[in-house]
Amino acid sequence: MRLNQIVASGGPFPASIAIHDNLAFVLDAGLAGYVQGYRIAGGRLHPIAGSWRSLGLANSNPPAFLQSPAQVGFTPNGRDLVITMKGNNHGSVDVFGVSDDGQLSNAPTATSVGGNAFAFVFDSEGRLVIVNAAFGNLSTYAVNNNGSLSLVSAGASDRQIAACWVARVDGNYYAANAGSGSLSQYTINENGTVVLGTSPAATGIPGAVDMAVSGHFLYAQSGGSGSVKAFSVSEGGALSPIGSWTVPDGSSQEGIAAS
Repeated sequence: MRLNQIVASGGPFPASIAIHDNLAFVLDAGLAGYVQGYRIAGGRLHPIAGSWRSLGLANSNPPAFLQSPAQVGFTPNGRDLVITMKGNNHGSVDVFGVSDDGQLSNAPTATSVGGNAFAFVFDSEGRLVIVNAAFGNLSTYAVNNNGSLSLVSAGASDRQIAACWVARVDGNYYAANAGSGSLSQYTINENGTVVLGTSPAATGIPGAVDMAVSGHFLYAQSGGSGSVKAFSVSEGGALSPIGSWTVPDGSSQEGIAAS
């Protein structure tokens, strides 16, 4: 691994990156909150003129944790850019339309979902799957053509503390519970109904934060122990620990990816 490029993020406190085809958008969580677009060409990022947008918040820099935007991501078809806002505006989600040339709609469509809308993935039908830190559960939403969200199903609480991150392994969905140091397992039916499976599905992950997936393996960050915990995932969704590795200076880690 080598450093290839350093480019300005467009604002303070960059917190999340979204990529779809040759487009990338960075979410800056400080102050008003911002997103900035880039085109990926020749292995480098090229800022897209006119793609910068403000989220209109009144935060500090760095922002208060539960009032800072959480994650940015594209819908599977790349036509919308989704931003979970944690506790802002009563727990809301902003959705910008994305044009073919990488421009965003002038303003987002905001939907209040309550609680603290944190991390998200998409299910096999393209529904938005959000983990809500305040409710300790997963919920599915349809992203409508106008950018609004419609609730499909709210799953039961996993009875853990601070469910903040979610990862998908085939038909299983795992919530990382930072306060409990655990993972919980859910499934989502074809109609979008969220079903709590096993909670906890794994323990002993102090300060569990982000997760990454590679094949049938799940990797969970443990900020409390400065390590990464690895699990194999069975067909039924059971997690079996297979290893733990210390990350140098890993006590402040937050964000992981796997190929």
